[in-house]
Amino acid sequence: MTRLMFSIVVSIMLFGCAGEQKPALREGKGGIQLGGVFRVNEVMDIRSLNPLEITEATGYRVASQVYERMVRFDQATLEPIPGLAESWEANENATEWTFRLRKGVMFHDDPCFKGGEGRELMASDVKYCFEQLCTPSPYNQMFWLVKDRLRGANDYYKLKLKGETPPELECIEVIDDYTVKVKLNFPFASFLRLMGHNAFFIYPKEAVEAYGEDLSNKAIGTGAFYLKVFKRDELALLQRNDDYWGVDEFGNELPYLSAIQVSFIKDKKTELLSFKNGDLDMIFTLPIDMYGEVMGSLEETGEKEVMSYRPQVMPSLSVHYYAFQHKNELFKDVRIRKAFNLAVDKKSLVEYTLQGEGTPGIYGIVPPVFKNYPHKLIRGNDFNPERARELLAQAGFPNGESFPSVTLETASGGQNYEVIAQVIQQMLKDNLNVNVDIKVLSMAQQSDNAESGNSVFWRTAWLADYPDPENFLSLFLGKDMEDESGAYLNTVNYHSGLYDSLYHMAVRELDETKRYSIFSSLDQMLIDDAVIMPLYYDEFTRLLPRYVKGFPQNSIEYRDFRKVWIDESLKMDAAE
Repeated sequence: MTRLMFSIVVSIMLFGCAGEQKPALREGKGGIQLGGVFRVNEVMDIRSLNPLEITEATGYRVASQVYERMVRFDQATLEPIPGLAESWEANENATEWTFRLRKGVMFHDDPCFKGGEGRELMASDVKYCFEQLCTPSPYNQMFWLVKDRLRGANDYYKLKLKGETPPELECIEVIDDYTVKVKLNFPFASFLRLMGHNAFFIYPKEAVEAYGEDLSNKAIGTGAFYLKVFKRDELALLQRNDDYWGVDEFGNELPYLSAIQVSFIKDKKTELLSFKNGDLDMIFTLPIDMYGEVMGSLEETGEKEVMSYRPQVMPSLSVHYYAFQHKNELFKDVRIRKAFNLAVDKKSLVEYTLQGEGTPGIYGIVPPVFKNYPHKLIRGNDFNPERARELLAQAGFPNGESFPSVTLETASGGQNYEVIAQVIQQMLKDNLNVNVDIKVLSMAQQSDNAESGNSVFWRTAWLADYPDPENFLSLFLGKDMEDESGAYLNTVNYHSGLYDSLYHMAVRELDETKRYSIFSSLDQMLIDDAVIMPLYYDEFTRLLPRYVKGFPQNSIEYRDFRKVWIDESLKMDAAE
């Protein structure tokens, strides 16, 4: 489909017949302009829009505009703020939390409801979603978040797994139509941040019963936008929810925008060209070979008005790493895992291959972004090819002799992953005389392979679900391998009783200094055991036209489009 034809089709979807004029932006209170379509692109596919099955950033960024949870994040600070719950309070020891829901919040109109009209959200909907979260299902990959933490969740899950009917779920109690109480097994310092996770999106029972498996292609929530069109890998069209409950400080009804149009251009250079041509209102991350050119011109121009767009750059709460399958005959040997780590020059990788975009992975799994986290105390596996060869020889492969060829799985999608794989392939050959074959898969296929245990050596990454070091360290809990509830997280099959014990001690510790001290010990264990190969900690780069307003950046790329607006006068200037 040509760009012109694509634009015509989208216009018809948004505004009716092809001859109908797009509505002009309206002047709101406080100098805000209301209306307009925000156009954004994703290079990776969406695996699922089912709240309990969303495990990748693309699906989350779309679904989070449609679904809401009781607690949301402030887009600038990432502090927990009221969402569907207008307030909350905890008991004295912070093991029981009472949430008061907003009244008059409506689910989006959808055929799953009687008469096709959305109904009011009630406390019973929150209870239903908690029950779904604690029910085993091929489509529930989120139980790990509440396992051991929510009162009665483990027993409920196990009885459901046996096909038995459990008693009422103890962790969630409906007080009245607009009040629920959530009960914990112990005080959990990150609880409110945890509640900002997509696992706690609230959705109606009617949608689950009506669509079943197909809920991966649908989204019926209470958010500021509803999903009008979803054509997998082609288009997601989010339309303004005129019944949305939100109002800004000036009295304007939220959201400001009329719609969000999400395209799926796979090639980053094509995406950048579309942005420069004015066909996109944002670009997230830049192609490696164009980063210096684009950012260099911005630095030279500075904030002069001749530049029609501006950069937003921020260290991210994410880590990119290569993972080893510990059940594999080769990689169950810590000497081989450590040899691979020491043979890769991570500083060179960032400086030359990534052109300085990011921080070398010389610490642990936790990115060096958290304030007060002692990341500088972590002794990473620095580049040391001589020691790497010694370890490989000790493992029975002097100078790499007889070492079998290894397949490295990486993802396609224009995110520089193939280039990085080629660089590391050469480093392992040069420094260990190890042959690595690169296999490029779609993001969905690569994730499926890793989660099913079929991958041996693969690229992956973790972007924080919520801003806490615990979210990274929980990925390697051996206890989660005892059943299928968390197996997709600990894909490397790492087992350490000491690690598990220290982790559970840390999450119960409310004093931040003490908790971070234990977390850093866990981080060091992962390095000493060479559980993974940290490569780099990402840096988020956005380019926004100057006409886009109200869209602050944060370190997890949490996007809240409710207060994003378009300054039409600046947009007209940019078009001239």
